[in-house]
Amino acid sequence: KQDDENSVNIKESILLSELSDDPNGYDSSGYDLNNYDDEQEKKKKVIIILEGACLQLIEVKRFIYELANSRKHKNILKKNKVDEENIKNFRPDILHQCLIHLLESPLNKFGYLQVYIKTHDNQLFYVSSNLKIPKTFQQFESLMVTFLRKYKIKANEKNIYLLKIIKNDLQNILPINGHKIGLSLKGKKVQLNNYIKVYKNTNQPVTFFIGAVAYSNPTMKLQILDDNISISDFSLSAAMCCSSICSEFEHLWNLF
Repeated sequence: KQDDENSVNIKESILLSELSDDPNGYDSSGYDLNNYDDEQEKKKKVIIILEGACLQLIEVKRFIYELANSRKHKNILKKNKVDEENIKNFRPDILHQCLIHLLESPLNKFGYLQVYIKTHDNQLFYVSSNLKIPKTFQQFESLMVTFLRKYKIKANEKNIYLLKIIKNDLQNILPINGHKIGLSLKGKKVQLNNYIKVYKNTNQPVTFFIGAVAYSNPTMKLQILDDNISISDFSLSAAMCCSSICSEFEHLWNLF
């Protein structure tokens, strides 16, 4: 069935731009090739991959969409034959909180952070450091509904993608020889501030994988990790893990 674009229930106040199919110089990793140079590969940077985020559109009425939510759309998800255990992880509010903590952090403001979203169905999304995440979940949901229908969101003034789907190839987007670290309560127990001291004077980027879910931990299934660590004796929310990593690197690199 063909959509009537004028009938989609989207809050125009938070739409960032008209979306285009023209890549405009972007490669599959999302980097702007027009401004890319070899020095960026050598720059110290923290890469966060939010793993296993359950993102799916539900058409609640004709041309009216919402993000699938385990509390609100449980029966619809069951009808769509989503596994009972997986239904509990349809929590887009977790992703919302993670993105707020990450993109509002000084680490991001100073240009030392790159964020990607890996979904439960193996889609990979590039998140620009310039993306302004709405503070309310209602506005965030509207933003993500727009994105999941087009898979691209561009800034108004500049030729920059704020959100876009990219090829799901972590070997292509992650720095060569960069450390890849998963966070899990079952991982090796470490004091995070001591663990990251090896990155104080290095220009080698480091990647952290954080499960953006409420139950289980998708990072435990990853085969590409160099290490799997636990930063607390207690189970921490994904947003708290994001905040802790940003805070420790901000202190390590004397950003403020």
